[in-house]
Amino acid sequence: MNSSVQISAVPFGNNFFGLGRVGGAIQRRLPLSRWAEDVENEDLLLTIAEVAVAFAGFASIVSVLGRRSSDTPEYINALRMRAMILSSLLAVAFSILPFVLHSYGLTGGMLWRTSSAVLLLASTGLAYSILSRIFAVPATATRRTWIAVVVFATLASTVLTAGANALGATGTSAAAVYLTSIALLLFLAGFVFSFILISFLAPISRES
Repeated sequence: MNSSVQISAVPFGNNFFGLGRVGGAIQRRLPLSRWAEDVENEDLLLTIAEVAVAFAGFASIVSVLGRRSSDTPEYINALRMRAMILSSLLAVAFSILPFVLHSYGLTGGMLWRTSSAVLLLASTGLAYSILSRIFAVPATATRRTWIAVVVFATLASTVLTAGANALGATGTSAAAVYLTSIALLLFLAGFVFSFILISFLAPISRES
């Protein structure tokens, strides 16, 4: 098979939520040889995008099925879903962004600095959106401080790594640092997803 149209295998299969086809379409547009030279770790970026979509899809299903049975207050569930969906969507968008910018001629360090600059703005907005709502939780509600600390540390790390990359402070490690920023968003999505899943399973375990 010609290397310029070869579709890389990714977890969950190429048709999972349709994103594998998107990745294949991108690869058909851009020769794989140019990807290997200018867009490092292209397979990993598309894999992260697929996993993020999977998290968002599963969380939505669990939320719908468990809304009536969960003992968690509605505003807590809404906060978790917001954090889950936003972090997942950002992980998807910024896994694909380097390929879009590359199609406009950006390569090498400029590609990763530009991608990171946009990611810095988006992750800062995400941090404000999530943290402002965490601090707005009523004082009478049960607060788990360690969860807030993990969320804050993850968001802060994402902003800092994206900022360092945007300023060109990471040198030849720009691609790896960009991947780290995206991986942090994916971790946040998975972390929040675990609590959405637990809130659904807890009432079932008590009933059984």
